[in-house]
Amino acid sequence: MRRSDGSGVGFRLFCSGCNSAKQKAYRAAHPGFSTTKNRRWQCANPEKRRAHQAVCRALRSGTLTKGPCATCGTTKRVEAHHEDYARPLVVTWFCRRHHLARHREIAAETAAATHQKLYRETRGSAHV
Repeated sequence: MRRSDGSGVGFRLFCSGCNSAKQKAYRAAHPGFSTTKNRRWQCANPEKRRAHQAVCRALRSGTLTKGPCATCGTTKRVEAHHEDYARPLVVTWFCRRHHLARHREIAAETAAATHQKLYRETRGSAHV
């Protein structure tokens, strides 16, 4: 079945009524699954949570408006990306694809920096 949201993108295996029934059955069989998972993430990442909430409030109030993807320019399904969670309303807008790509770049940069730090520490102690 084609999606009924009018976007014309993608397909679903079930109609929305069947999908709702399937989700309701899963939630009944696994009580508290997503709630527990979300609560665990929120407790582990309070700064990120505050930044996400600040963006949501700013979008609702109109203080902040979504822009096009910084990479490809699309306006569909854009997400706010924080380079610094201490500045919650300073965001770059990315589509889902490029947002994930940016996080992969950050992970690679972090891994490289960690590797260099460890190399310098071990190299320095070997020559002492």
